Amino acid sequence: EGLLMPPERALPQMPVARLGADQVGAFADGRAVYLDAPPTGSCLVRDADGRFWGTGAVDPQTGWLRPHRVIAPAPVVADA
Repeated sequence: EGLLMPPERALPQMPVARLGADQVGAFADGRAVYLDAPPTGSCLVRDADGRFWGTGAVDPQTGWLRPHRVIAPAPVVADA
């Protein structure tokens, strides 16, 4: 532990798309999601809490974000 960097650190120059809870479910299933104010081109995908979910690409004509790579974040474990 502590030796691995988060995957999104390899792509710091990419814009970020933030998804709501319903959009995250669709993205995680590999489905495209519509964004009202999409970034341009390829982007990192995060949920409302800032967790990294993968990468995608936005169609500038339609505003739909299509998944490239989906990486589900580790579950949050409460201290016992």
